[in-house]
Amino acid sequence: MKLRYLALAAAMAFSAPAFAAPVAPEDASRPVPLPTEYVSTAYVAPTAWSFLKDSSTFEIASGTYSFWLAATSPSATTGVFSASLIDYATNKVLQTLSFQTNSTNQTLVDFIENISLAAGKYTIEVYGTSFGNAQVAGATGLYNDTVAVPGPEAGAGLGALAMGGIALVLKRRRKQDFQNA
Repeated sequence: MKLRYLALAAAMAFSAPAFAAPVAPEDASRPVPLPTEYVSTAYVAPTAWSFLKDSSTFEIASGTYSFWLAATSPSATTGVFSASLIDYATNKVLQTLSFQTNSTNQTLVDFIENISLAAGKYTIEVYGTSFGNAQVAGATGLYNDTVAVPGPEAGAGLGALAMGGIALVLKRRRKQDFQNA
């Protein structure tokens, strides 16, 4: 009976996280990067009665993406915003989003989901115009919808192997004890 408890303790010790790889503590002085799902963003903030454009060029792997546009304006100002997703090689506009913010709709967000893009270089552009006496703001971006699936964890089966090995040893001892008796 004592051997069973010893086998159980050994199996628990082998499957404990003490044998896992050490994890380095987080360094608070490093800036935290954006999640890898955010591929790129562009931002405009035109002041009163002005027009601005911003763009961002980037390279991506093939996958499924979401293209979005968000904007806001004060109550007395109207903002007109437009965003485009462009294939860099062919200069072809793949997707376009546009809307107008005003006193009724001060903050708006629009997006297109499940865009299948091939690997390559792309550009996103955002345009913003302020019709009023205040500053408006708009941003656009591309978000990677592809979900990474984690692989198997190294060493996850060691506890089961240890328990199986100990069970075999106990079975053989029992068999020898039975034969000797």
